[in-house]
Amino acid sequence: MQLFFIKLKVCSCSDNSHKISSEGAYAACWIRASDPTSAFAKAIFLVERDEWEINTVEIPPTVVTREMFIDRDIGLQNYDSATLRGFSVYYVAWSSEVDQETELTLNTLEKLDKAKYYKDRGALLKKGYCLHPDSSSCCNQIIKAHSIQKNQSLSSISIDNHVYLLSKKSFVDHDSTVCYQKEGINKASTFKGFCKKHDNELFEAIDNNVLVPTEEQVFLYAYRSICRELFEKNKAASLLNANLSSFTKGCAEKRLINNLIEGTNYGLDNLIKIKDTYDITLSQRTFSDMKFVVFKCNQKPNMAFSGLIYPDFDFLGNCLQDLSDTNKSLSLITVCSAPMEGGWGYLLAWHQENSAVCDTFVASLAELINSGESVEDALFRFIISACENHAFSPCWWDKLNSTHKETIIQRVNEMVDPLSVVSNSYLQTGLEGIVEWSFNEVLTNLEPNT
Repeated sequence: MQLFFIKLKVCSCSDNSHKISSEGAYAACWIRASDPTSAFAKAIFLVERDEWEINTVEIPPTVVTREMFIDRDIGLQNYDSATLRGFSVYYVAWSSEVDQETELTLNTLEKLDKAKYYKDRGALLKKGYCLHPDSSSCCNQIIKAHSIQKNQSLSSISIDNHVYLLSKKSFVDHDSTVCYQKEGINKASTFKGFCKKHDNELFEAIDNNVLVPTEEQVFLYAYRSICRELFEKNKAASLLNANLSSFTKGCAEKRLINNLIEGTNYGLDNLIKIKDTYDITLSQRTFSDMKFVVFKCNQKPNMAFSGLIYPDFDFLGNCLQDLSDTNKSLSLITVCSAPMEGGWGYLLAWHQENSAVCDTFVASLAELINSGESVEDALFRFIISACENHAFSPCWWDKLNSTHKETIIQRVNEMVDPLSVVSNSYLQTGLEGIVEWSFNEVLTNLEPNT
């Protein structure tokens, strides 16, 4: 990531809570971002969050270095602050009522009723329900089901029954950065989306057996990823709505959450339709509906994962589907790790209905590999970029050098930041030479040249 400097001419919003009188002001912004567009979007959000309106752009996003501010105390302080926090904004205002330079602290009123938000949030996080298509009132023992297998996957990479998971700080505290922290495997990757009866019966073929793979196993791994995502998307939509209703006035944060709700609901609507398709396959037991590719590794695993993605770009940077076009139905592909005899497998699976996007996505991976690129780097890049539901072995993560750790965390933050613009090449480059996997075999039911 680079550090950009942006200068904006601003004025106070008519309903601001600054408690200072100004006729105009400049906002000097230091923003850490991967590209100028993302830096500018973040600067606009931060300035509007501080209750200023933007008049003109005095200096567009410009890459800066620390050396450029060595003899400028304020600039150096803000540069260093942005290096640590990801951003820093400094305001210079003027008024005919003030005849000498005065330093004032910019305070804005709290716009969020945090007590209400955390009360609503607590109630929402306790809710659970069974996503099995035959669920009914008899599903009265909702459990914390593991989306990544506890006994075969998480336990195989854990140290003292702990693994490293992503931890995202609350948006309420104006900090959306993510990092990795240790968590016990009893709590890792759980979601309250099944009752005990249906979870035990439905996933017996994968929870108590290694991946062969059979068509039923492929379906069940994909189905569990979809159910977990559906549960999490529902929860995210509810939490965002609770956040939205807790704001006491219109503001930049509220507008951002409105946009997030729109995107979340779009993904949720598509996910419901896709799960309906999978439910039909489950009820009819037509597991041959699934397409899959398994990359087998004979080494001991150092991470475990389970998730899905609506592919927007392929491994060559080509656009596959426009995620901003809410009038179109989306296609998704699931990805997970699974224990196999003598090692573990990296499973990509998708339904044959409306499969053209996923077919092209996987074909681009094959083309990338055939061009001489590392399949291991490509698949690791895919997980870090597109699957937040992953866990690292403490043994592996603790031994990783600081540069590689920072590279991984930086990529994750780029992908989860709602103000960042995703590059079309995010699956094509980056994160090379970090993981030491070696895939020895490929298993698939795809026809040649598919």
